[in-house]
Amino acid sequence: MANMLTVDEAAKRLGVRPSTIRSWLWKRQIEFVKISRSVRIPADVIDRLIVAGTRPAFGTESRVTATSNVFAGRSTALLDNESLASKNGED
Repeated sequence: MANMLTVDEAAKRLGVRPSTIRSWLWKRQIEFVKISRSVRIPADVIDRLIVAGTRPAFGTESRVTATSNVFAGRSTALLDNESLASKNGED
């Protein structure tokens, strides 16, 4: 069984206001479970938001990493500095 969070718990975990979470729910920007009048957000949905929004620090080595843009439903590739340099013809 997936761990389910209330709107307040999800907001606290992301560091945003509950009204922001409610706005995302209303706009269907994040997944949720509705049981009668209660709304619950699976914890893994919040974890995916955190992973999708995490950006590597400058100067760290990274490989091409595919992450999913949770809001748009598209894949985005994060390229390391070497890949960018080779694309621009710099060696």
